[in-house]
Amino acid sequence: MPMKQGICIAHVVLTPGKPRVSYCEYRNEIFTSESDLKNLNQLLGLSSYRCIALLGFNEYQLLQLEKPSVTAEEIKQASRWKIKDMIDYSVDEATIEVLEIPSDNLNSNKISYIFAVSVNNNIISNCITKYIEQAGIGLEVIDIPELSQRNIAALLEEPNRGLATLSISAHGALLTFTGDGELYHARQIDFDINRIQDIGIESQNIIFERIALDLQRSLDSFERKFPHLHISRLILAPFPARESLMEFLQSYLSLKIETFELTTIFDFDIPFPIDDAAFASKMLLPLGAALRQAKAA
Repeated sequence: MPMKQGICIAHVVLTPGKPRVSYCEYRNEIFTSESDLKNLNQLLGLSSYRCIALLGFNEYQLLQLEKPSVTAEEIKQASRWKIKDMIDYSVDEATIEVLEIPSDNLNSNKISYIFAVSVNNNIISNCITKYIEQAGIGLEVIDIPELSQRNIAALLEEPNRGLATLSISAHGALLTFTGDGELYHARQIDFDINRIQDIGIESQNIIFERIALDLQRSLDSFERKFPHLHISRLILAPFPARESLMEFLQSYLSLKIETFELTTIFDFDIPFPIDDAAFASKMLLPLGAALRQAKAA
């Protein structure tokens, strides 16, 4: 996964019990030349693995739509028509994928929803050129952070209960609502993790209040659309200043709020810096993407 000033790499092996992390690293390098990724491939032997490239927040759009009343074969084309005014480039230049959102089986009159993922063809083409043609990396999937976080949340869910998960990294804040391993709702919050470090309590609380407002609005929206799936917990992924945010949210929201560590859900074959929240926040989504083989999008 490309970051602002480097790249995150993770390899996960699915085993009985916890998934096993055999490799995870943040490389503080900017891969700009054709030889950079080729050298990385030679170093790590990436052409021998099923590789997943995770897009950055600004490289795609995830749009929640009412499900078109068409056949399954026609749904992608109908979605393409629906989003043509929602994206800032021609829909003819877009690669579109559609994800089903589970509906309420007990209420046949309830509106059903889908996700439409839109990516400019140039971004897809650049990934193929950079990873496969130039570097020889065994790229099989191009994925998005919301589905990566869904994979993480699936390891933390309780049966028949919805879960809200909030992660914050250098990319921004990502809030997902999941249940039974499915993604129901997601919201990206424009946020710079560096802004809440080394500032006064009053300034920090102003930022926390904006996050809390976004959370409450998202919860309200989710409950209107999916009243059959009760959100029982909000769980905070590792990130710097998490404990301060948790304390603030506990006084602001009525929802039960919990935290987790990556070592809670993964076994690591390599030393993992448990106390390094900044590193954990970088690795969360790449590790989630590496779980994709367990559940197809």
